[in-house]
Amino acid sequence: MKIQIHTGHNIESHEALATHFTGVVEESLSQFGDRLTNVDVHLSDENSDKKDGHDNMRCMIEARPQDTNPSRQAIRQRP
Repeated sequence: MKIQIHTGHNIESHEALATHFTGVVEESLSQFGDRLTNVDVHLSDENSDKKDGHDNMRCMIEARPQDTNPSRQAIRQRP
């Protein structure tokens, strides 16, 4: 299972961030590891132009099972 971490232009990407999210995804999806080929994690700040507000961080995970189309799930930060 190949895991890739993608960040929006307003989120600073660094090795510690990638290592953290890769570990979380590996642990969370370990039971499916032999059936998944790729997992893409997309992190973004949806309203970065506004410095306040609670509903601004988004994490979309795209998992590609073997021999099928990808499945996507978006999670938004809640207050």
